Amino acid sequence: MDHEGSDVDRRGFYLPPADLHWSLAGVPDQIESDEEECYWELEKFLRLALKANPNILECLYSPLVEVCTPPAQEMIDMREAFLSRHIHRTYNSYVLSQFKKMEQDPRNGRALRWKHVMHLSRLLLSGVVVLRQGFVPLRVEEHRQQLLSIRRGEIPWEDVEAWRLRLHRELDQAHEETASPEHPDAPATGGRFRPPDKYTFGNGGSNIMRLPAVHNWDISLFLDVRVREKWRAQVRWETYNTFNHTQFSNLSQQAKFQSVTDWRQVDPLFLQPFLQPTSARQARTMQLALRLNF
Repeated sequence: MDHEGSDVDRRGFYLPPADLHWSLAGVPDQIESDEEECYWELEKFLRLALKANPNILECLYSPLVEVCTPPAQEMIDMREAFLSRHIHRTYNSYVLSQFKKMEQDPRNGRALRWKHVMHLSRLLLSGVVVLRQGFVPLRVEEHRQQLLSIRRGEIPWEDVEAWRLRLHRELDQAHEETASPEHPDAPATGGRFRPPDKYTFGNGGSNIMRLPAVHNWDISLFLDVRVREKWRAQVRWETYNTFNHTQFSNLSQQAKFQSVTDWRQVDPLFLQPFLQPTSARQARTMQLALRLNF
């Protein structure tokens, strides 16, 4: 919804180098700036895309690309695999929750956020197009003037609310008629594991997956103090896994699929993902002791 005075929003994702993943500081999953910029770490970007997050999907379908690395191009090439019936649930529930909150604004003495109302209405329009036509629209020329009028607060709230309810019904109908799959296309979006063919053992081989090496530091400090000629006190401070380095000790080893021919994992958004860490070695512990020798 560009217009005179529009600002520029930048969106994208980043793949941190391995040394940052291994560092004590860790990796931020999202970076934002005061200049309308937001970037997601690749894993979070993928998870949000699989859940039909509208900001992520619009990022993948935007024609305005400033920088496109090979991993980014691969994501763009597979963007249709992220479209599914989840769009109805995500878009619908978000708009409902936001309108419910905004209805309280006038009662609490706050002005309506008409710009937000406009974007929520545009989101419903976008959801209808995605479910019916299989792509994420970034321009809504047919409704442009109506949306801009909402942004300027020129349309009464009652009329906006009536239009929103009609759009919800259109979204429900589009969901019933859509040819989109129930879940995202997991094999295309990174699901490299699938059930083996019938009467075969697959081609995985043995010992193809290994956990990272153990990286552990234990430190002990002793201080001896002579109390008397035959009396000695010893202060001991000991730490285990001193740098509190996360060390995974087990991975999820079960992958449940819909069927032999359907490679989608059963409820992949709610079960423990295949090969994800499920436990870790002991976190940092410290102990302080006083020993008396005589």
